[in-house]
Parts: sequence; C-alpha cells; structure tokens
Amino acid sequence: MARLDITRELAEFVVETRYQELSAETVHAAKTMILDTLGCGIAGFVLSKDEIAPVFKVIDDMGGKEECTLVVSGKKTSWFNAILGNGTAMHSIDYDDTRPGIATHIGAVVVPSVLAFGEKLGTSGKDAILATVLGYEVASRIASSVMPTHYDFWHSTGTNGTFGAAVAAGKLLGLNVDEMEKALGIAADQAAGLISCIEFGDLTKSLHAGLTSAKGALAAMLAKHGASGPQGILEYPRGYCNAYSKGPALEKIIYDLGRSFDILNNMPKFFPSALPSHSVIEATLRLVRENKIVADSVLRVVGKVVMSAAATFTNYKPETALAARLSIPYCIAVAIIDGEVRMEQFARTRLQDQRVKELIKKICIEGDPDLDKLYPEMIPATVEIITKDGKVFSAEQYYPKGLAKNPMSDEEISSKFGSLCAYVFEKGIIDQLREMIMKMESLKDIFGMTKLLIRG
Repeated sequence: MARLDITRELAEFVVETRYQELSAETVHAAKTMILDTLGCGIAGFVLSKDEIAPVFKVIDDMGGKEECTLVVSGKKTSWFNAILGNGTAMHSIDYDDTRPGIATHIGAVVVPSVLAFGEKLGTSGKDAILATVLGYEVASRIASSVMPTHYDFWHSTGTNGTFGAAVAAGKLLGLNVDEMEKALGIAADQAAGLISCIEFGDLTKSLHAGLTSAKGALAAMLAKHGASGPQGILEYPRGYCNAYSKGPALEKIIYDLGRSFDILNNMPKFFPSALPSHSVIEATLRLVRENKIVADSVLRVVGKVVMSAAATFTNYKPETALAARLSIPYCIAVAIIDGEVRMEQFARTRLQDQRVKELIKKICIEGDPDLDKLYPEMIPATVEIITKDGKVFSAEQYYPKGLAKNPMSDEEISSKFGSLCAYVFEKGIIDQLREMIMKMESLKDIFGMTKLLIRG
C-alpha cells in the first residue's frame, strides 16, 4: 500500500535542506549545469531567433512589470515573461543538459526560474546554487517514479520539469512546508507536454521548457500568496503519478532523501542533438575516420538503437533545424558527409543539401530489444555501413561522451560554453561570465552575473 505522506515528506526535505549540506562535488555540478544552460540560452537567442520569435512577440504584447531580464536582449519584463522567454531559448537548440534514464532537460526549466527570482529577490550565489540543486533533485525523483511508461505520451521536460521549477522558485521565496506542498500540488495540476513535439520538431518542444518553468514558478508564487492547492498530490490515487504512469514507483520519490544529490547524474551534451543520437554519431564518426569512408561510396547504413529511440527519433524528412537535431538518420548522414557533428551541421542550408537528403534514403534505423536490456545504465547503439564495393564496416558504442562513465572534462564543458557564447559576446566578456558563474558561491547577489548576460 502506498504511503500517504510522500508529497509532504518531499516538501519538508526541500524546505529544511541548507547549503551547508551540499558537498563540494554537488556545488561544482550545479555551477557546471548553470554554465552549460546559460551558454545554450545565449546561442539559442541567435540560432533559433526565427523559430522562437512568436514567443517574444507575445511577451512584448503582454508587457508587465519591468523587473527581470531577458538574456542577450537585456529587455526588462515581468518575472513570468522572463522565465518564459529565457527557458524557451535555453532549450531551443537541444544542446542543454539531460538526465539519462528519465529523458528530462532539467536545466532549461530550473535555471530560468532561479535566474529570474534571483534577480527579483536579490538572491545570493549560495542560495541560487541550493535552489538549483533542489530543483534538479525533485524533478529527477518524480520523473524516475513515473518512467518508463510516462514516455509513451509525455515529454518529461514539460511535465516532470514543472516540479523542478516550482521547487527552485519556492526555495528562493522561502516557502514553508505547507506552502511548498501546495506549490507541488499546483505544479502537478499544471504539468503538460506531449511527446509529439519530438516527432514533429516544432516550437512546442522549446516552449515546454519556457512555459513549464514559468508555470512552476507561478505555482510557487500562488502558494506564497496564500492560494489553496491539492495536498498529497503525488501519492493520491487520482493524482499525478497514477495519472501519468501505468505503474508508478512512488518509493523512488523519497528513497534515501539527502544521501546524495541527483544533479551529479545529469550530463552536459557533447553533440548538439537528441541524446539517443549520440552513441550512433560516435560509432559513425569512428567508422568514417578509421576507414576513410566517403558518402558517395555508401550503399546502405543500418543503425540499431533502443526500441523507444527507434520509435521516436527517426524522422527521415526533417524540415527544421530542431527536427534535424531530433533525427538519428539526419545525424548519421551529416556525420558521414562532413566527418563531424557540430552546430554548423544544423544550419538551415544543410537541411536543403541534396547530398544529405539522398544519403538519408540509404539509412535504416532499427529498434533492438537486446539493447534495451542495457538501458539506461548505457545508451547503446550499433552502426553498420555497407559500401558499394561490398565491404561491411561495423562499430558499437555503449557510453556516449558526457555519460558518467565517459564524462566531458571541465575543459571540454568550458570550451563548449565559450563556443556558444561566441555567437553573441567577445572573449573578454565570456571569460568574465565563466569566472563569475564558477565562483558563484562567493557572490552576495547575482546582479553582476545577470548584467554580463546582456549584449552591449
């Protein structure tokens, strides 16, 4: 029989946890995720300008109190609008961190709320770090409890991410336990986001992060101002977990609370594409480089991945940059033709390249149930390239770059941040911003950091 106080215990944990309880490793992970997420947002404002423009037109139309900053543009707007705009941009290039096993981009929902409320409230660096850690923790725990069947229909960033934003904002607002439990209840009621966004590669996927973050923060603000809200919503028979999963594992929500923090298990992305494509990309690049394979010599390519990836990430005719990032066939094609998969491979001109379109026709992605047995500890894939002269080249990859057993180094993460920020800022500003973020625990407030996020 399910416990009846799970939501309450989670709320108590969030309210009672202090910065002093965080290990140095956890603090470093939080700063790294903030760094990575902000870098993605900065580049997103430029690279996804046209795609996300409707969101900013709506923000302009809504107006509101000028209290929080939109990254890059520097426009002042309401806290809700700032979170909506910044979160949408941070997820728009699908290069932001992700959590293997729960398919959730937590940074793009937690960081926008922390940034906006940090600015609104004059939050210290330590408090911003703590709110970030707790937002990641709660989003991850709730996501773990409803997976894997949750992913049949729901985009976890849009659904489970709501709780991370609510907790992060609620912690900065100083909610008490009753208020935090109500905030979680309101967040559960507002959680949404269909998995169809991945198959279509449209604006809704990016919007899930921005709107989810804003709705989570709204839940916290409503609770702060005395709103009523459902209590015990996670364990309630007709509540969140039972509604969003065929077989929820409620015990995962509160198991070993505080023993360690899940932000350590998040991974920054090495490639600017959906995580299920990463092992495939690495295996393909290795075959191409070691065997000097050229696109014109390819007869057929077979990529084998876990079943859910084959069912979701196999758009053979991507029409937008985001759709291409979510297409394993597209990623294989550009890896073979260009010998690399970077931001340039997702430029609009590349989508119309006839060589890419022709090569995609030769690529077959299959789900392999044997690979499912290795997931989520691994993100396994195999790639076989058959050339026109009858040669067969094959490779496998189990731990893509960024996973705990194949981590990106601090230097690689820093380099990624620099390359993303370079779309907007000069090196001197980038260096200042990087240093300030990585010394965030020493900041009395984050105003200085926010100012550096504005294009001069």
